[in-house]
Parts: sequence; C-alpha cells; structure tokens
Amino acid sequence: MQSPASRQVLMGAKWNYRVIDPLQGDSTHKSLAFKAEVLLENGVLDTPQWLAMPFIKAAAPNDQHAKENLKCEYENYFVSSIASDVCFRKMYDVIGDPVNISNGDGGSISYIAFEGLETTLADVQYKPCMRTYATIRGHNKDSVEKLHQPG
Repeated sequence: MQSPASRQVLMGAKWNYRVIDPLQGDSTHKSLAFKAEVLLENGVLDTPQWLAMPFIKAAAPNDQHAKENLKCEYENYFVSSIASDVCFRKMYDVIGDPVNISNGDGGSISYIAFEGLETTLADVQYKPCMRTYATIRGHNKDSVEKLHQPG
C-alpha cells in the first residue's frame, strides 16, 4: 500500500477519514503525517465536535523500524499517565490492525488518528511547576513498569 493521496478515504474502527493534506516535519522522523477530516455517515456527522480536524500518523512504507515505532507509540497510549494527561494528543482511532503494524508484511501501512493540534512543542513556553515534574515522574514510572512486564 502506498502513502495515502489527498482525498483518499481511510476506514477507521470508529469513523472514516478523508486525507486532506500531508504535514511536513523537520526531517528528523520517518513517520508520515496528514491532516484529515471525519466523514459523514448516512448524512450525519455523529462525531464529537472536537474531532473536527484529526491528525493521521502512519509508518513510512517498507520501513520496519518506523512500523515498530508506530506500534510502540500506539501501546504507549494505553499507559495511564499518557492516556489521561492533557500534555499528550488524544488517540481517537486505529485504522488497520494495530497488532500487525510491525509484522514485516512487506510494507502495508496502519494508521492512527490523533487529536489535531495547531500548536507544536516549539510554540509552548516552558513554565516550571510541580505538575510538570509529577507528569514526567508518572510517565517514567509507568514506562519502567511496562518494560518489566512479561511478554
């Protein structure tokens, strides 16, 4: 499967998405990213208003390392400190089978739909506070515990 073209429709578990535009990064990552829109179902937009402009992320085709990174990112969103923290985009939907993201299937792409944000970390002014440190400590603790889980 190739990288999705503009106007291509991706079928999600919860909603369907139309790819609008690719997003350009700083070339430090090999992920593919796209702005998208949620499609009407039977003429009705049954999605929450906050899902108006989702962000779709995919692994680059034929890049096993990028697929493994996408699978890891998907799994990290089930860590409680990430899933509940306002500092992270919300994961809304999985497009394709997340279990098989990194199974070396010759380049098929799975996608993850996230909350669309118009702000990047570069735009956020750092303000030290105890909540920031508690978030980092909680994330690190959950990550270490996850590393020590069997399987």
